[in-house]
Amino acid sequence: MARKSRRRRYRDMTEEEWKGWGEKFGKRMEKRSKDFGEEIGQLGEKFGKHMDQRGKGYKNWWLSTFGFIGPLVVSIFGIVFLGVGIFALNLINLYLGSTLISAISNFLFTNLYIFFAIFIFSNYRDYFSKRYRETFWIVSPITISISVIIGLWIFGWIINLVNTVPQNQILASISNFLFTNLFPILAVFIVLGYVIVIIRKMIGRMWRY
Repeated sequence: MARKSRRRRYRDMTEEEWKGWGEKFGKRMEKRSKDFGEEIGQLGEKFGKHMDQRGKGYKNWWLSTFGFIGPLVVSIFGIVFLGVGIFALNLINLYLGSTLISAISNFLFTNLYIFFAIFIFSNYRDYFSKRYRETFWIVSPITISISVIIGLWIFGWIINLVNTVPQNQILASISNFLFTNLFPILAVFIVLGYVIVIIRKMIGRMWRY
């Protein structure tokens, strides 16, 4: 009986009543979706904080366990994995016969010692930045600038590897410019880095007073 009365009521509803019902239904669904979104957001925030705490705990455990040799251990593992990756790449290329893949694997294998140095630099930079947070800002412009130069060096080699056949003059000019001016670019970034650090320190002192 209740279902029939509801059907009759809906059947006899006017256009304005249908419009009002639709607005109420829409607001109700909007509220529920908003509440659901807030709940999901809170869960995501809690999960993020939990994972961040676990990550910090893992880093602290790693530092306290391995100490100064920790970054070296990580770098050794990194270069071993890179070597395995090069071997897998060559294995796949036996069936593909791609000149690009061959050039990439040759580049990686030839510069393994450079990548090992990059791993050591990156890991020890993270280590010292966490170990000496109060004073690391003194050398941070230098470390950041070196990281930028490493990225530009890799980018230049990627352009060279991609720019094989047909060769693009613009790409060749970009890679040549990068390789020729790496040290001047490094000097510029170091100077800019120290200027930014000094300005931040001055602004910080002004806000204190």
